[in-house]
Amino acid sequence: MLLGLFLLTLMAQPGPAEAQVAQIERDALIALYQATNGDDWVTNSGWLGEIGTECTWYGVVCVGDSVTRIALDSNGLTGSLPAELADLTGLVYLSLYNGEVTGPLPAGLSSLVDLEVLAIDRQQLSGTIPAELGELSKLRVLDLSVNALEGEIPGELGSLALLEELRLNDNQLSGPIPGELGDLAGLLVLSLYNNNLDGTIPGTLSGLEELQSLRLYGNQLSGTLPEFLGDLADLERLELQSNNFTGEIPEGLGNLAQLQSLILSSNDLTGSIPASLGNLQNLQSLYLGNNALSGAIPAEFGNLTSLGLLVLSNNGLTGSLPAELGKMSSLFRLYLNNNQFSGALSEALFAPGNFASLLGLYAQANNFSGPIPAGLGNLPKLTEVNLSQNQFSGAVPQSILDNADLDAYLLNGSGNDELMFAGWPAPYNGVTPAPGLGLEFNNIGVFNPQDGYIYSCLRLELNGEPGAIDGVTEFGIAFGVLSEAEGLIGVVMQRQFNKGKARNEFSQYPDCSGVFELETGLYTDYIDVNGDIFLASFLLVDDVQLTLQLQSLEAI
Repeated sequence: MLLGLFLLTLMAQPGPAEAQVAQIERDALIALYQATNGDDWVTNSGWLGEIGTECTWYGVVCVGDSVTRIALDSNGLTGSLPAELADLTGLVYLSLYNGEVTGPLPAGLSSLVDLEVLAIDRQQLSGTIPAELGELSKLRVLDLSVNALEGEIPGELGSLALLEELRLNDNQLSGPIPGELGDLAGLLVLSLYNNNLDGTIPGTLSGLEELQSLRLYGNQLSGTLPEFLGDLADLERLELQSNNFTGEIPEGLGNLAQLQSLILSSNDLTGSIPASLGNLQNLQSLYLGNNALSGAIPAEFGNLTSLGLLVLSNNGLTGSLPAELGKMSSLFRLYLNNNQFSGALSEALFAPGNFASLLGLYAQANNFSGPIPAGLGNLPKLTEVNLSQNQFSGAVPQSILDNADLDAYLLNGSGNDELMFAGWPAPYNGVTPAPGLGLEFNNIGVFNPQDGYIYSCLRLELNGEPGAIDGVTEFGIAFGVLSEAEGLIGVVMQRQFNKGKARNEFSQYPDCSGVFELETGLYTDYIDVNGDIFLASFLLVDDVQLTLQLQSLEAI
């Protein structure tokens, strides 16, 4: 499907005129140009040319004497969409991705009976989704994502029998998921995430037998996870995080042989983790954090040899870690923090050959005890480990102390200074902000009350353009507070940001939340202080001691 859209986009580039379009279609194109401030477009070559040249205008493709495709993606469109678009009755493809188009979506688009692709995403559309769009019987792709649309999703969209992709994510839609969407038998992608939807997942969605991607996260959905999810055999992505789901994780999810991403974090799920999830041989990301799960980690997880990211943090999980976990050969990040795990970390878990790809292990704030395994320091790719706030005893193994590539944070929280080493407490190069903040960064600075440092990262700029010091463009940074009264902070630690190319818990490469302008010496950043978010700016006042002074502080 994506290849098809790519080819359609290529076809939407300017070409020779095949025939003169009707005056009504020329007028509709001119109306689009004028309503969206065409004079200020990034590219407007040919537009408003002489009669007969319309099919050579940038982004316009014709077949015969009719406009069939318009593609003006990332072209600087502003203003609003004119009602005259409805006069382009031969239109098959309309894509207006990424701009600043405001106002409502014209209901008259329902007259474009040949339309197969309607993609007006990453704009600023407002108002409701016209129910009349359900009349577009040939529509294969409807993408209205990343706008400001509100109201309920029209049940009439369930009449789009040929629809393969429905993307309404990142709007302000409310109300329930219409049961009629279960009639979209050929649907491959259903993306409704980051809205204000409520209610339960309707049972009628069991009819979406060809569905490959179901993404409903960031809403207010509730109820239990329906058993039928385990019957959607083609599912590759199931992402339901940041809702209000309750109950247990269905055993049937272990039947989803094609599943690559399973994200159920930040709900109110209870019970144990089904051992059946160990059957998911294609699974690459598994997020179960921030729930109320209990019990032990199933030993069957050792079968997940494709899994790269496992997030179990902030639950009530207990027991020791099964040695079988070491067989997860593709795992690069393991988050176990803030649970009730206990017992010793066995040497067998870190035996030679185990955790061949592991970059980061985060097991802080549990009840682990006994010695720290020497094998931990010999893992071939490990660069970050946090075992703090546990009950370990004995000295730090020499294998860890000798590992120059390892950033370890091992202080056990009980005053045993022998276990203190290195000290970068963030679980990776930064902390992901809460979804409700609406921050564009997937990384945020954080104040660590344990040592009183601000940990963040900053990217260098020179007059608004990318800058560098000794070839490094981004730095992981830690600031100590020198004087609260004067708002002074100073650099206590620094390193190249994300040198190991770590990904965050959403399998993204984290961005730097901070910006340091080399010309002015001004540093701005979002900082999390005990759950309160501030936008702060500091000015470099001593470039030898690397001291900065607070200039502004705004609560977010």
